[in-house]
Amino acid sequence: MDEDQRLAIARTLAEEALRLVADGGEAAGAPLARPGDPAGLSCESPLLRAASSLVAEARALASAEAPADPDPSGEADDPPPPVADDDPGTDGPRETAPASLPSVEAEPGPPSGDSTNAPGAADTLPPAEPAERVAPDPAAPSAAPLEPDPLASPDGPTERPPEPPVARVAFAVNANARVDEPFEARLVVRSTEEAAIEILGCDLPDGLGLVFEAAGATLVGTPMRAGDFPLTVHYRFADGHADRPALAATARLTVNPDPRSLWQDRPSDADASGWKPDTDQALVATADGRRIVAASKRGRSHAHIGGFRDDDFCLLVDEARPWTLIAVADGAGSAERARIGSRLAAHTAAQRAAAHLAGGLGERLVERAAARAGDAAAQRAARETAYEVLGGAALAAVKAIEEAAERDGATAKDYATTLLLAGHRRLGDGHLVIAFWVGDGAIAVLEPDRVQLLGKPDGGAFAGQTRFLDRSIVGDANEIMARIRVATASDLQALLVMTDGVSDAHFASDRDLAEPDCWQAFWQRIAPLLAGDHPDETLLGWLDFWSPGNHDDRTIAVLW
Repeated sequence: MDEDQRLAIARTLAEEALRLVADGGEAAGAPLARPGDPAGLSCESPLLRAASSLVAEARALASAEAPADPDPSGEADDPPPPVADDDPGTDGPRETAPASLPSVEAEPGPPSGDSTNAPGAADTLPPAEPAERVAPDPAAPSAAPLEPDPLASPDGPTERPPEPPVARVAFAVNANARVDEPFEARLVVRSTEEAAIEILGCDLPDGLGLVFEAAGATLVGTPMRAGDFPLTVHYRFADGHADRPALAATARLTVNPDPRSLWQDRPSDADASGWKPDTDQALVATADGRRIVAASKRGRSHAHIGGFRDDDFCLLVDEARPWTLIAVADGAGSAERARIGSRLAAHTAAQRAAAHLAGGLGERLVERAAARAGDAAAQRAARETAYEVLGGAALAAVKAIEEAAERDGATAKDYATTLLLAGHRRLGDGHLVIAFWVGDGAIAVLEPDRVQLLGKPDGGAFAGQTRFLDRSIVGDANEIMARIRVATASDLQALLVMTDGVSDAHFASDRDLAEPDCWQAFWQRIAPLLAGDHPDETLLGWLDFWSPGNHDDRTIAVLW
């Protein structure tokens, strides 16, 4: 660096010193020289003396001996190599003082420095560039003053009161409806609000068949269609503030379909082996002026899948003979050929029993039955005669099933069926009834003051289980005898024989089956059906009655 360069530096420093002194004096209120006022720079001016002192220091600095320049070209020295923070030649991380303090306080941000060589540099943001300080434009319009806060205190800021909690209000209908059934239910309030709630109205879907009654907040009517329907409930808080607006919330109403509408009625396969109509009915007159009606209908559980009617019946009446035979059978739903087994059992047993009674056993049975009142030996003799008639009929039915199974390449279990067989005739002024019962269902002799149940239902280890007619029953004399009944009635209202599709729906338990009151109640439902000209058709229609959980085939025969 030559002499001229050092003098230029000194001059610059002196001028800067004079400027700083002038600025400081102006700020302090000291007199400074103005154009046309040289007196302000008199020798007595303390500012001038301070400036002169600074100039002298600057000249002394400029005249100081400069270090020798080893580079004859005059180019700047190369920068020293960087020293890493963990350089082993240092005692620790190197600290570098900043060249100058920032003019404004910077916003906090990511750490500065070269991130290209730092571990994990790709996972960090680059250092933010410092924002350039811009002087405000005096010509720019100033921001509009803020409106005073009406809640602010003149003494200073205050805390706002907390917002009140939002009340959670919901509504529910306290019952589900069912299509085509009268319905009445209340709207129930479910709320976290302690204040009472007043229900003003409820918007219902058009054509649903219900109306809203505000007096009791109830829904009333007969629903016309099934589904889940949203309801809009209008309400307000009954807290005395009449100016509070009406509010709205949603409730949901469930209308269940009529269960009967869910069942399908599919025809059975008419081309299948052993097919028979899905319904059957008969009406015949007896030799003593009474009538017998029977009806059988495929149950909903079978109709829904296009299954067969597994029930069957047989009525045998001969005007030349006094005996009337009624046989009812219920094929096992799990047996592939149950529809055939029930027909074979009912028809074979009735025909064989009729043949036995016509061959002399019938008259012998009448003689013994007439003399058996109070005579134990006569009673035993009457049952033994009935054993020959009814036991022989049951054995014939089993043989018919076994022969069909052998012919068709099946097993006797494929034809599994129950059998309820009853015979009736006049006995003087009264009536004589004999019966054989295997399986569930019921046979009953009904009189105005009593009922005689001619057997008991067979049950298994599980609900719905029963026994079926097979070789194990007819091969045991004691088993046959235990299932035979001989009964007399002086005032016979009716002899009723039915499968469990009817009995289970009207008699909830075996105890009910033995109760005369239960049978009289049942008879009050049946008797009006038999009064018309076509009781068989009426009875068949009645078998379509609705009983929840009871959808098996239904068969009933009535002598009255």
